[in-house]
Amino acid sequence: MRSVEATVPGIRHRRATGYLPYRHTAEPAGAPPAGCLATITVDFDGPNTRRARDWIDGVFAASGTDRASPAAGLIAAHFHVSLDGIRVLNLAEWTSARAHREAAEAAAPRLRDAARRFPGVVGTAVRRFVPYRGITFAD
Repeated sequence: MRSVEATVPGIRHRRATGYLPYRHTAEPAGAPPAGCLATITVDFDGPNTRRARDWIDGVFAASGTDRASPAAGLIAAHFHVSLDGIRVLNLAEWTSARAHREAAEAAAPRLRDAARRFPGVVGTAVRRFVPYRGITFAD
């Protein structure tokens, strides 16, 4: 069997990172389907699983709730910590990309500080995706 490198010269591999789930919001009963999936990654200056979990706990404390709020656009948020403790990954389900943008822009200072000014945070990245909705045909 040929290696990927032999088959595709010049290929660059992205670093694969394993994650373990840590904490999530409670999904409300009857929540609408997600119209937007947002991935938020937070990078730290070195490995420290406890610090990554403390960051997540601080975000929950600053938001004041463990419950999602579809009325505000958030359906669910699932926080994971990388196996090496260098990164947090939040997979968040939103009613729409617009709802996520508006929530991010209007974040309370307490929540913004908890997320961005936590000791050791060296970077954050946000990406939004719209789930594909297949075409269905009526009989």
